[in-house]
Amino acid sequence: MSKSILVTGGAGYIGSHTVLQLLQGEFRVVVVDNLDNSSDISIKRVAELAGEFGKNLSFQKIDLRDKDALTKIFSSTKILSLQVRDYIHVVDLADGHIAALQKLFEDSSLGCEVYNLGTGKGTSVLEMVAAFEKASGKKIPLVMAGRRPGDAAIVYASIAKAEKELKWKTKYGIDEMCRDQWNWASKNPYGYCGSPDNSN
Repeated sequence: MSKSILVTGGAGYIGSHTVLQLLQGEFRVVVVDNLDNSSDISIKRVAELAGEFGKNLSFQKIDLRDKDALTKIFSSTKILSLQVRDYIHVVDLADGHIAALQKLFEDSSLGCEVYNLGTGKGTSVLEMVAAFEKASGKKIPLVMAGRRPGDAAIVYASIAKAEKELKWKTKYGIDEMCRDQWNWASKNPYGYCGSPDNSN
């Protein structure tokens, strides 16, 4: 897992160049800048120039003299960048269940078996946010918060058994997940109701 670096004044001339180099070096970067002598446009341009590594950049408009805000960044940034989960496309999940049914039909003597369905790879919260921003074309505001009691930092599925016995594995990644979710949501903003006035 790549390390997280906090860059103060990262929206300025020198800072923005440093941020770009860090991103290209595969670091996760959190920029803190009050924008008194700079613009958040530079942050957006750096993210674009960084290409695929731009997803590892986050920006917080904070004055370094604001102790409470800065403390919140230090206490929560590690959790946001490192908290990892295994996300799965709904079609992959459906295919996994069908593969399990086919296995049962092929072997009627099969007893109770447990299979983990997932990608087998972890995706951080920030990576998921970046993927959804890419899919929607919209900036998602981040709320820095501490980890909930009992939350594990990293959780992802061990899928070796499913791959071997069910001959199943995922086909889609987080980009496709977010793309398809946004496509459905944008076409159905009120869900299956069709309109906010339809209660059925």
